[in-house]
Amino acid sequence: MEKSFEEIYSQEITLPEALAGRVAVVSCMAYSNMQRVYLVRDIKNRPFVLKVAKGSKRRMLKKDAAVLREHAFSFLPEYEEYLEAEDTGYLLREYIEGDTLWEWVNKRGVFSAQEAREILCRLCDMVGQFHQQKPPVIHRDIKPQNIVITKEKNLFLIDMGTVREYKEDTRQDTVFVGTKPTAAPEQYGYRQTDGRADIYALGVLYLFLLTGSLDVQCPKNWELLDRSACSVILKCTKMDPDDRYQSCAELKKAVRATGGHRRRREFFKKWQPLLKAAWMLMGSGVIFFAGVCRKRTKSALGNDTIKSE
Repeated sequence: MEKSFEEIYSQEITLPEALAGRVAVVSCMAYSNMQRVYLVRDIKNRPFVLKVAKGSKRRMLKKDAAVLREHAFSFLPEYEEYLEAEDTGYLLREYIEGDTLWEWVNKRGVFSAQEAREILCRLCDMVGQFHQQKPPVIHRDIKPQNIVITKEKNLFLIDMGTVREYKEDTRQDTVFVGTKPTAAPEQYGYRQTDGRADIYALGVLYLFLLTGSLDVQCPKNWELLDRSACSVILKCTKMDPDDRYQSCAELKKAVRATGGHRRRREFFKKWQPLLKAAWMLMGSGVIFFAGVCRKRTKSALGNDTIKSE
C-alpha cells in the first residue's frame, strides 16, 4: 500500500532532543527544499505547528519567531518556542484551525461584496497596528496564503518571516522578499519599503476576494467590479507609493464606501435575451387583451341598441 505525502514527510524528520520528548509529529502540512511545516501534538494532545527551516529560510524563521514573541496581537498565533540545532531552526507556535483565504476561495468561490469589504477593513486594522509601532513594522508579504479564516470568521496572519522595521536612514531594502503578484514595485530594490508596500498588497488582496484572481493587469477582472471598487484597487496599486493611500486608516475609509461587484449590470447582461422575450410576450398579451376588450365593448353597445329599438 502506497504511503501518503503526509506519512512520507512526517517520517523523515528527526526532532532535536529538546523537542523529541515533548511533541509528536502528526502530519506534514507543507514542504520545500529549505523549509517544512508540521502539525504536531504535545503530551496533553494539544495541536501545534512546528516550522523547520535551513539556510536562508532559517533567518526568516528566526524573524518569524521574534515577531510572534515581541508582538502578542490577538490576530497572530501564540508563540511557544524557538530553538536551533546544528544548521536548522525550529519554531513551535499555536495551531490555527481553518482555511487560508486562498483555500477558502478555491473551495467555496469568491466572497460577496459585503464580506470582502468586511475582511479587508479588518485586515487594514491588523496591518495598521504593525505600522503604528515605533519604529513602524512592515509585513511585505500579505497574500491569501498567509491569512487564515476560521469557522467563526476570525482572521489570523500566520507568516511573519518577511517582516522588517522601517529605518529612516536607509535608501532601499537589502534583499527582495515577498511574492510576485502582491509585491509592491519598491520591493524590487529601487527604494526602501514602508507601510505603503503593504497597502499595495491589500489592494491586490481586495481584487482576489472579489474575483478569485491576483492579476491586476487582467481586463476581465475589472469587468466584474463596480467603479468604486476599481478605483480603490487602482489607487492601492499605483507605481509610485506617493500616489497610493498613505495609511491603512485612509484605505479602510475608502473601502467602506465601495460597492464591490458590478451586480446589476452583470444581471441584465446575463438575462438580457430572456428579459427581451418576456417583454415581447407581455406586449403581445397586452395587445391581445386590448383587442378582446374592444370587441366585447362593441358587442355590448350593439345589444343595447337592439334593446332600445
